[in-house]
Amino acid sequence: SFSEPIPPNSSKTPRSDSIYINKSPFEQLRLTNDTYEYLIYSTNVSLLSGETKGAKLRFTGQAANAYIVYMDNEYVAQTYNYDHTSKTMTFTVEFNTDVEAGEHVLTIVSSSLGIDNFDGIQAGFTSSECDKKGLTGTVVFEPNSDNEKEIDIT
Repeated sequence: SFSEPIPPNSSKTPRSDSIYINKSPFEQLRLTNDTYEYLIYSTNVSLLSGETKGAKLRFTGQAANAYIVYMDNEYVAQTYNYDHTSKTMTFTVEFNTDVEAGEHVLTIVSSSLGIDNFDGIQAGFTSSECDKKGLTGTVVFEPNSDNEKEIDIT
């Protein structure tokens, strides 16, 4: 499951809703009501082999969005699309180092780079069909080893 921390408000009292847990990622604007530009997605991943150099993480996201990927709080890669349009896209990042076999925490930070409804509405879409950010579909780990199977972590 993915857990997505919501930044606390200005109060020093912890919020009871600071983390949402779900079997698949929440769409960013529906969760945050566009109150925050960022959303942190995090989930546990179990790797059978430590041969991750060259492995890929493929996920469904949105145009005008940036993503930064971490494994166990270590930077892996980043990707982005800065087209000011409303469309679903597939993003891929590659692991440049090996990660030991076992349990790991995969984190994806999503940053909205703006919302564009005009082109979508002109094309006949509703605003709810246009306004999407963050992870909006599958998240798949594609291994670089015959010993490891593709892992759908959505």
